[in-house]
Amino acid sequence: MLVLHTSDWHLGRRLHGFDLATAQAAYVDHLVQVTRTERVDLVVVAGDVHDRAIPPVGALRLFDEALSRLRDTGARVVVISGNHDAAARLGDKAGLLDPRVAIRTDPARLASAVVVEDRFGPVRVYPVPYLEPAAVAEVLPVVDDPADELETDTPDDSAADLGAGGPARTGPGDPVDPAAGPPSPALAEGPVEPPFPGMVSLFDEDELAPSLVPAAPRPPAFHDGRRRARRAAALSHAGTMRRAMAAVRADLADHPGARSVVVAHAWVTGAAGSDSERDISVGGAAHVPAALFDGITYAALGHLHRPQRVLGRADLRYSGSPLAYSFSETQDAKASLLVELGPAGLARVEPIPVPVHRRMTILRGPLEQLLTRLEYGEHTEDLVAAVLTDDARPVDAMSRLRARFPHTLVLRHEPEHAPAPDDRTFTQRTRGRDDLDVAADFVDFARGTPADEDERSLLADALTAARLTASWPDARGEA
Repeated sequence: MLVLHTSDWHLGRRLHGFDLATAQAAYVDHLVQVTRTERVDLVVVAGDVHDRAIPPVGALRLFDEALSRLRDTGARVVVISGNHDAAARLGDKAGLLDPRVAIRTDPARLASAVVVEDRFGPVRVYPVPYLEPAAVAEVLPVVDDPADELETDTPDDSAADLGAGGPARTGPGDPVDPAAGPPSPALAEGPVEPPFPGMVSLFDEDELAPSLVPAAPRPPAFHDGRRRARRAAALSHAGTMRRAMAAVRADLADHPGARSVVVAHAWVTGAAGSDSERDISVGGAAHVPAALFDGITYAALGHLHRPQRVLGRADLRYSGSPLAYSFSETQDAKASLLVELGPAGLARVEPIPVPVHRRMTILRGPLEQLLTRLEYGEHTEDLVAAVLTDDARPVDAMSRLRARFPHTLVLRHEPEHAPAPDDRTFTQRTRGRDDLDVAADFVDFARGTPADEDERSLLADALTAARLTASWPDARGEA
């Protein structure tokens, strides 16, 4: 069976105001062509179909068109909701769709597999939509999972979750991806440090605290009450996914030997993010352990926009977004993943490159060099982020850049000879100094060059007028 793994289309998204609708439509054309050419049996979209809860009409139409065209190739299609999607809105017509197309947004149905047959037998596909812990606590399927008998995780459980002692998935029976290389030792030690400010990379301290683990199991008489209390409580992302996967495994246990695919939208420990994902840490720690997906033939993940294997595992992958949605992704090779399932399980995973509709480029240097040097001429049609290194902030820089690079979207000023940062507080920096010096310093800060004598004279006049107005309001206009 051939499975085409995609995710994070973010239809309707704009990049710093630039409309990406044409590029997204070109991606849909590419996806349909690959599905038809490769004779794909199943296309999965692992969440974030749209960029926001109420998408623009054009994005809705493009999604409908994509589903119809993919269905017409003869492939089955499975779609889940992500954290950007409005789950109820995305799935409200799911019951009316062609049976070859499944849109799954209801957490209560995550253990109800979509069964796809090939010549080797059935493949059970489990659609696990984005699970906001507080929102799904009462509707997740409940199974008798031994790991669920404690209200919190033990230290041993957490160590296994981090991969320390858990199965490495690099044995003789596992598929090998030569291009991916060995797993990074740093990734095997725990959560990676988020590469960009504002991202949260934590485990829920409550889950890992040994003091919260009961010394001995409680009597069976309290069993049902404890489980009802846990369902009603807001869980961490890790705890929520653990319960979801327990339900998946319970169903899979009734079908011994069946191959399985889990389609999930989550941030799995050991994977790297970019600037363009929305933080999902509110309401619980953002990460879920990779070990939760052990025993699944292939986990098709969504949420992170960089294509990657998690902890070096061939069976646990993000396809990434089909387009770059931030300038931090300019070096990413965007792709869909063609996954082959053989009679014994995972046979191979082949990245299918997504054609670049319009390049994204970061140009760095003094403004005059960017405007005149021949080597920058190849970027005139790119989406550009310009970093100007002039000592002084150039006047009218954006309009001058756009005269040569019409699609300049971002402009930053980072002078090469910038002074060392001043770590003093505002009070420390202004104590004992007169208003004119403070105002002149602001000019230097905002523009990158000190105020000259004429400008200091204008500032002095303005400060005098302000003082007069504050002291004698009736003198306004007479100063």
